[in-house]
Amino acid sequence: MLSPFRMVKRDVSAPEFLRAETGIEMGDGWSEVDSEDEHGGFVGDGETFAVFKLTQPAIDKLIESKPPWSAGWQSGPVPGDIGLHCDFGTDGVAFGGLIGEAGTYTGDELLVRLLGSQRVIYDAKERCCDSLPWHNGNLIVIDPDTKTVWLSVWDF
Repeated sequence: MLSPFRMVKRDVSAPEFLRAETGIEMGDGWSEVDSEDEHGGFVGDGETFAVFKLTQPAIDKLIESKPPWSAGWQSGPVPGDIGLHCDFGTDGVAFGGLIGEAGTYTGDELLVRLLGSQRVIYDAKERCCDSLPWHNGNLIVIDPDTKTVWLSVWDF
């Protein structure tokens, strides 16, 4: 486990990133698993993410709370137009399918299972424009089976 004081972004720890983006406080029963800011390049596009492991009481409390951006938590799977933007430090995923049929995720096995699961709950916020839906966004996914919380904020 990494220290909860590891810096996600310059001078921003994972708990501070979680609080700033979601309003959720990292309390008792939370520990950081991974975090990174992958923004770069000329225009600074990229993703900042943090992954947390929770105890059962902590995950129960989170699930019972109001999500950060919507009236209620959404049931999985995470829609492909949202989830394909998140790589959480992996090789990422793609999303697609035959016309008229439901699409599926392909790519990193862990993310395919997470984003494609009907057992997860999530909340998302689109931060861009009508002409480019989900070009910039926020996603928080709760996996109650593994007691893991995944937070992604992307700008592309």
